[in-house]
Amino acid sequence: MKELIVICEGPTEQMFCDQILRSHFAALDIQIQYPLIAHSNGGIVKWIHLKKEIETHYATNNNRYITTFIDYYGIESHHAFPNWALAHAAADKSIVMDILEAAMKQDLIVNARPLFIPYIQLHEFEAIVLSDNSIFGNYYLPTEFNSAGLAALCLLAPESINNGVTTAPSKRLKGFIPSYDKVTDGVELTKLIGLQNIRAKCPRFNQWITNLEAI
Repeated sequence: MKELIVICEGPTEQMFCDQILRSHFAALDIQIQYPLIAHSNGGIVKWIHLKKEIETHYATNNNRYITTFIDYYGIESHHAFPNWALAHAAADKSIVMDILEAAMKQDLIVNARPLFIPYIQLHEFEAIVLSDNSIFGNYYLPTEFNSAGLAALCLLAPESINNGVTTAPSKRLKGFIPSYDKVTDGVELTKLIGLQNIRAKCPRFNQWITNLEAI
C-alpha cells in the first residue's frame, strides 16, 4: 500500500480527509495521514516553516508522497512563498496558483521534489461547499438560511468566488447561514454533496485528486 501525507491547514481540512478522502484513497490502495501544519498546530505559516515540515516528512520516510491542503485565502506576501511577486503579475487566479505551486516544489531539496504534490485551495475550503445548492435544504431548516442568496451564489463557479475579507466563501456562507459552523457543518455539507459532484464543479480540486490518485 502506498502512503500519502496530506499536510492540512486546519481541522476542517483534517476532518474532510478523515471522513471523505481516507476511504476514497484506501480503495485505491493508498493510505493517507493528515497532520495539521506542525509549526502552528494548524493555520497558515511562512513558507520557510512549511518547507521545513515537508522536508522533515521526506527525511523520515522517503517512500511516502506528500501534499498540502491549504487555502489561498490568508496567504500574504509576508509569508514569503517562493515566486510570490511573479505569480501575482498574472490576472487569472488559477495561473497564480499554478506558479506558486510549481515554485513550492522547485524550492524543496532535489530528492524530495518527485514525491511532493503541492496544492493550494482556491480560494478556501468553503468554496467546495458551494458546489451544490440543493443540499442546504437537506441540512438546515428553511428559517436557518437565506435560500435565494445561496442559490444565486451557487450559480458561480465555486473556485471563482473571491477572497476578499467580506466576500470569501466562508464569509458568504456565514452571511447566508448565521449558524454555519466552519468545521462540522462544512464537512457534513460536503458529505451530502459527494466527492464526485465536488470534482465536477471544482476543476483545480479535481486535478489535485486526480494527481494523488496517480501516485
